[in-house]
Amino acid sequence: MQTLAKALLLQWWFLVDQEEEVTEAFGDDFMGDHYEGVTIWIGEMSVPELRAMEKAARDWLTERSRLPDEWGHTPRKLVSDEEREFFEGIAKFCVDEAAKKE
Repeated sequence: MQTLAKALLLQWWFLVDQEEEVTEAFGDDFMGDHYEGVTIWIGEMSVPELRAMEKAARDWLTERSRLPDEWGHTPRKLVSDEEREFFEGIAKFCVDEAAKKE
């Protein structure tokens, strides 16, 4: 379940991050249907599925926030505010939705 949550989360981020290009290629209806579909799917998720999605978002944030390695490289510098807000928002949303269902 964790792998599926990670795949869904990264796919969703890709579409959000590349919204302009995706809309240009597939049209406004595609993006509208996608956002509506994801919202419905998340609303239908079970508590374990929501927890898996939350963990995937938190794991992404942890990985991207790690300290520099021995050569001084860190992905921290590459994370945009929009990315951080997206993944933090998903994690919070999943926690809130799981609490409603418990």
